Amino acid sequence: MGIEINPKLALTEVSRQTNKPQKSARTTNQVAKAPADSVNLSSTEGISSKLDSTPATNGARIKELKAAIADGSYSTDSNDIAQKIIQNEQELGVL
Repeated sequence: MGIEINPKLALTEVSRQTNKPQKSARTTNQVAKAPADSVNLSSTEGISSKLDSTPATNGARIKELKAAIADGSYSTDSNDIAQKIIQNEQELGVL
């Protein structure tokens, strides 16, 4: 069973309760109905409103980078990038 997360949906807190039939001394003529499982969703409006008010990007920094790329002044150091990748992998325990 897989769980798919849709980032477009509002954040919710999920709790799942499983209702298992209880064993009891019933006669063979009686059929017990098992209660259905239930799922309760409650909105986490506080978190959702904070996320809505926080900008997802730094617009000023994006403009600076676009301008630097456009005028050719943006440069990268491939050794620095490689070191940062290695450092990140070590922190994650991959290397």
